[in-house]
Amino acid sequence: MLLTTENFKNKNKAEFALKIIVLDTEIVAFAINSNSQQIEAFDKVESIENIGFKQFTFSDVQVIIIDKQFTLVPESIFNEENAASYLNFSTETIEDCSIVISKNKQFSLNTIWYLKNALKNNIIQYWPGSTFTHLIACKLENISENQENHTLFVDVFKECLFVLLFTNQELQIANQFDTNGDEDALYYLLLTLEQLKLKEENLQVILSGTASFKTKMDKYFSNIILSPSYKCALNTTEEDKVIYSII
Repeated sequence: MLLTTENFKNKNKAEFALKIIVLDTEIVAFAINSNSQQIEAFDKVESIENIGFKQFTFSDVQVIIIDKQFTLVPESIFNEENAASYLNFSTETIEDCSIVISKNKQFSLNTIWYLKNALKNNIIQYWPGSTFTHLIACKLENISENQENHTLFVDVFKECLFVLLFTNQELQIANQFDTNGDEDALYYLLLTLEQLKLKEENLQVILSGTASFKTKMDKYFSNIILSPSYKCALNTTEEDKVIYSII
């Protein structure tokens, strides 16, 4: 069901940017007022065909994909002709997909990922100028060069956990785990740190997650900062607000 403010209903939709977040089980989209940077319309559906925004034209449409079909390759050893081979190190070959390469100059990394052609075609039929990116590429673009020596980025969604870890501003790990609730997500997070032989008290944690998950993390981590999220004029759930904070 499309939730909107009166302001969104009455304004020219070209004054809004559309963000579409694609998860395994659902698609979440929200319209952002380009002037106030406030979310003024929101929809959560199972497929693009059901989305309530498809009759509108926006100033910008960005699609962020959240899934495990990606790999990272340092620029120093990267060869674009081998992109498919790099992907095969971390995921099986997926048919009817395009291989996308997202370059990051700050960390000299290439994110290589699969974009499903059916999803892409369904979106561009409504918004031909849409741009597509993977969550990890989006996160890397938005990370400041001034982070502390040991910074852990944690994004907790309904059925998955996403982890980025930097030490001395160098990326140590980027991974996604399928999860079944907060306890499962916390288990994978602590297991990852144990394997890396990192102590929780030495980490700054940037968290996108619900209050219940933060309460569980508070038992192990002393320096947790909640990711800022867009202001929202709509009455949406706490889980939906986690989606806002990932970008």
